[in-house]
Amino acid sequence: MNKARYFSSRFLSFLLIILTLYYLIVKTGFFTLSLTNAIFIIIALSIIFNLGLLIIAPGLNKTAENFVMRFMILTTVQMLSVLSIIPVMVYLDCANARVMGFHLISLFCLILAIQSGLLIRINSNSD
Repeated sequence: MNKARYFSSRFLSFLLIILTLYYLIVKTGFFTLSLTNAIFIIIALSIIFNLGLLIIAPGLNKTAENFVMRFMILTTVQMLSVLSIIPVMVYLDCANARVMGFHLISLFCLILAIQSGLLIRINSNSD
């Protein structure tokens, strides 16, 4: 299995597990966030990280310089995407925009750390 497929399958499984656990935690009432707001966060993060796969996956089987450039572009695009969602929520006057923003940023940082760790681990293994 090449690096791109290996990373995609691993990362998508981690993403699915994390977002499912988040959904279940919100559904149990542990957080004071409505289920529709949690689903919005889950969908937004799913879109951002799945589109990120399109940026990084082609660069995994190429040179180290190509990988580094794609990694920097990926991280920048993902951060700008998440940070642009929060002002939109505030502008649209969402009921719990502050709480949603904290949840969005927290989940984003967790998933970004996992994504970065997987990318570095997979790319450092020599074939």
